[in-house]
Amino acid sequence: MEYRTDKDLKYYSSDLSKWIDENCTHEMTSINMDIVQYKRSLGLSRNIEYKHNNEGMKGGQEELLRIFSKDKPTYLIRGDYPFKEAKIKRISDGKTITVDDDELRMFLNFELIDIEDIIKYHETIFKKPFPSFPDFVCEE
Repeated sequence: MEYRTDKDLKYYSSDLSKWIDENCTHEMTSINMDIVQYKRSLGLSRNIEYKHNNEGMKGGQEELLRIFSKDKPTYLIRGDYPFKEAKIKRISDGKTITVDDDELRMFLNFELIDIEDIIKYHETIFKKPFPSFPDFVCEE
């Protein structure tokens, strides 16, 4: 017998997530971090949470990501496959930019380390200022 129903498979990322929800206190936030990257040659690591364009994020999850960002660069990437356009939000200060798939790939490959590197790259290639965008809105 399967532990998670078809509906559960869409909501819970793992059997353990469902078990925690059913058996542990709700006076805490439990999340599955989507990606933890480590680039050995640069000695750099970072956390990345991913959301689809139409997917919400509760306040507790963003609060926990802010806590993580005190120790390690932490980002929220929002977009949909094939990622022709995506938004990258740096959790520590809320700075958000929109990137194309090449800029996203370079960021995820650590060729462009942070948002400022993406902006500098974009301005060098396109010879015009990088446009600014509002921060993501957090759902309560």
